[in-house]
Amino acid sequence: MLPKTKRMTAAEVRNVFSNGINKKSNPFYSKFTKSESFKAAVSCPAKVFKKAVLRNKIKRKIYSILSSLQIFPPVHIVFIPNPSILKETHAKITQEIKSTITSLK
Repeated sequence: MLPKTKRMTAAEVRNVFSNGINKKSNPFYSKFTKSESFKAAVSCPAKVFKKAVLRNKIKRKIYSILSSLQIFPPVHIVFIPNPSILKETHAKITQEIKSTITSLK
């Protein structure tokens, strides 16, 4: 899990959704805005993932990858996973998140 200082508040998430820039990737897409510090969130829509168990599993996986990367560019970013993320390996998801974050620097 990310430390509280690296997680976004609800107001920050709303700001990113309304003013953010989209970036598509295979297992997810992301929205981000430039900021002074790095903060991240994961939004798993209930329309896409019907069961809460799946939504929580995906969130835990992405948050653990983010905390292990130690790459923190000055952006606020929200990850929105696609259903294809369930078929991807942990290494593939890590690689995609890393490439997404490094491209934002």
